[in-house]
Amino acid sequence: MRFENVQYKVYAYNELSARAKEKALQDFCNDEDYIGADNEKSLDKFSEIFPVINLSWEYGDRNFINFDLDCEYEEIEKLTGVRLSKYLWNNYKTDLFQGKFFSLWSKTEKSKTNPKVGELKIRHSKTIKDNCCVMTGYYVDEALLTPIYEFMNKPNDNITFKGLIAKCLNSWVKCCNEDYNFHYSEESFQENCDSNNWEFLISGKMY
Repeated sequence: MRFENVQYKVYAYNELSARAKEKALQDFCNDEDYIGADNEKSLDKFSEIFPVINLSWEYGDRNFINFDLDCEYEEIEKLTGVRLSKYLWNNYKTDLFQGKFFSLWSKTEKSKTNPKVGELKIRHSKTIKDNCCVMTGYYVDEALLTPIYEFMNKPNDNITFKGLIAKCLNSWVKCCNEDYNFHYSEESFQENCDSNNWEFLISGKMY
């Protein structure tokens, strides 16, 4: 028995040939799973707030979402215009808006972990409201809720409550699909290679 030391030339992604880059990206797409847990958390929270039931959906390959509404009264599904805007405000304002977040360093109270600096004070305003990612803190919240904010800002009689919920859910599918496609894109892969210092053999196989 004997051992040999073998040396390899390794390359950054941008040093590879076009064919090797294609192999590197293809290997990544074959091996890398897309993690959509945060997307689903936003959808789950939306379904807790609004009477959405019997959800079925898919994105990344086939893009669709099906649902039913379980409103207390059937006529709620058909609300439109100003009546719908008032209904949303009266029933969902605490879910759609929260006090604007503020933080500042106290000039009088000292930090318990570092007495040399002031205590960091965190507050939510009782008067100034904010609607940024109010459900889970993840940006996909915006895809779900933006149609509602836009409607409340400018009510119209051409969309019902059920139609508005459908618009929100379809916006979620579109947002998730765009994120899914970007995850497997060359641009995203290049960013991963640069940030993680990934290296490759001349064939494009990851070293």
